[in-house]
Amino acid sequence: MAIWRCVGCGYSVSGMDEVPGYSDLAGALENIDSKKDLPEDWECPECGAGKDKLEKAEE
Repeated sequence: MAIWRCVGCGYSVSGMDEVPGYSDLAGALENIDSKKDLPEDWECPECGAGKDKLEKAEE
């Protein structure tokens, strides 16, 4: 299962977590291999950082 982490604040989300404001991504992050697959307006629900601050963490 993929785990993604915001480098701005450390917020992490796994592939099965619901992302606040992006409930359509619940369960889908597991299949996202690149940040370009995320919506252009994706923001960290904790600090508001854009998807450029999101990185795939070690599983």
